Amino acid sequence: MKPLINDSRLEKQRWVVFLLACLILVCAGANYAWSVFAQPLAQHLKGDIGDIAFAFSLASCCSPVAMLIAGWVSDHFGPKPMIILGGLMMGGAFVGCSYASDALTVIVVYGVVFGLGMGATFSSTTGNVLKFFPDRSGFISGLAMAAYGASSVIIPPVAMYLLTRWGVQHAFFILGVAFIVIVVAGGVFSTRCPAGFVPRGFVPKKAVDGHILSLNTFEMMKTKRFWFMWGMGVCGALAGMMAISYAAMIAQFQMRYEPAACAMVVSVVAIGNMSGRFIAGVLSDYIGRVPTLFLAQLLNFLGMLLLWSCGPGDNGLFVIAVVSLGLAFGAYMGVYPSLTTEEFGPAHNSANYGMMVVGFSSTAMIGPYIMNICYSRYGEFSQAYMIGLGITFLGFLFGYFLKRALSQKA
Repeated sequence: MKPLINDSRLEKQRWVVFLLACLILVCAGANYAWSVFAQPLAQHLKGDIGDIAFAFSLASCCSPVAMLIAGWVSDHFGPKPMIILGGLMMGGAFVGCSYASDALTVIVVYGVVFGLGMGATFSSTTGNVLKFFPDRSGFISGLAMAAYGASSVIIPPVAMYLLTRWGVQHAFFILGVAFIVIVVAGGVFSTRCPAGFVPRGFVPKKAVDGHILSLNTFEMMKTKRFWFMWGMGVCGALAGMMAISYAAMIAQFQMRYEPAACAMVVSVVAIGNMSGRFIAGVLSDYIGRVPTLFLAQLLNFLGMLLLWSCGPGDNGLFVIAVVSLGLAFGAYMGVYPSLTTEEFGPAHNSANYGMMVVGFSSTAMIGPYIMNICYSRYGEFSQAYMIGLGITFLGFLFGYFLKRALSQKA
């Protein structure tokens, strides 16, 4: 066991690392802006928008693979190499898309290269910054995840301006160069948190045998609480992902909104998602991680129930529904990094959280699939909402067993 380190210089420097992490995470969240590029890129390539949209799904699938690998590298050798490599891959993918001549190139360059770069950057950045802040992990986790979620608010208008002013090729190129500069510079100036660092006055959580808690990914997966956390996370994120992925279609076909109002609904969900990350992270420092997740699950239940019951004219209920689901989804994203670090130790938290994200990433495929199947078969989303309510109830069960497991430290 490494000796504990308390260094006043590091206590000040960790805030610089945190600010750099927020800038890096805003860039890493550029995947949220893909819908802005999809239609113009399909028109430019004279291809099918479905093929272009597939690049987004592929990037979401490749990201957790990179998180696991980069998380392990970052835990053992520091985050700098993985952040720099991830920045080069993300920016390079955008630059590559600016030269793409067909949809297949976009799928490979964006779906694979950007997806891997995004995962490597995200895992290395969040893992390192959480090691610096064991004393306020909920606050830092929530704020860092809010920065990541802020991409859905910041990058789309920037992308729209570039698309309108210079066209799709130049927009990709300019953003790609910007990502390389920001992320690589952030990686170069990021400091690795030394093993054993503790802020003044903080007492690290200990395992049953009295040693500092430190489980690697394989050890973590042998515990009951990991699987209950994983299950609750999937169930909690799935309801939100169903609403987020189809927010515009729900607004258009169920609520009969005009296109401008549909776009506004997407923005409202995005702001709810971003806000939920920070609010839940801070709240979890005061009432606990699991109680905060139970509150998020109540919001999921409320949101799904209101979506099931509302129709044209029920504008107030609809707004409450989508805001509730956005907040709940953000809450899970904001709490889980700190919960993972708290329960399994900081030493391997980059790789450990990468494994947790595998579950969250699966919802990016499952949620839209459920919505698409139900709408294709029945011409409405009511059945999807009932499935969402069932999944939410299952999330409560996972939460109950998680609470028991944490009290027993299985």
